[in-house]
Amino acid sequence: MKTPLFLQMFVPQIIAAVLCILLMFSIPVRQKSLLNKSGKCIIPLRRGNATKALSIFAVCFIVIFVTLIRRMNFWGICIICGASVFAAEIAVRNFLLLKNSGIFENGIYLQHPFMLFSDIKAIPALLWEDADISEKLDFEFVMKDSANINIVFYNKEEKDQVLGLLIEKRPDLAEK
Repeated sequence: MKTPLFLQMFVPQIIAAVLCILLMFSIPVRQKSLLNKSGKCIIPLRRGNATKALSIFAVCFIVIFVTLIRRMNFWGICIICGASVFAAEIAVRNFLLLKNSGIFENGIYLQHPFMLFSDIKAIPALLWEDADISEKLDFEFVMKDSANINIVFYNKEEKDQVLGLLIEKRPDLAEK
């Protein structure tokens, strides 16, 4: 049974375009939610240029438009439109990370969704007796829900700032 031409031609693109637009408009809501949960920013880190993340949105719409003018089968269109929506979601997360990464009153927001200080169970590298962490830039954080999160710091100064503030807020993490 063949799919009706209208369904094949326009519905996946319309759905994908609407989802991409909704993702764009979800940025302020997500940012407000993050800032409510995190508290005031103490140390902003690596606030980069968010233009790259926003340009991904334009590429998503271009890809969706190309599926309108390029003749493809229905499932191919669905896969390409789905990939565009997925790319838009990644762009939203990247944009929020670039605009809001740092150390906050209640936690850390770097390379991962916001981590509350109270949810961090341990940092194994700080507990090792013979550990030389002076040059180490990647640390594993063990969370209370048993998740292991790897954070790679940009440079030594950033690492020293973050770990110093973390140990100040949670001295139990550095006790050997």
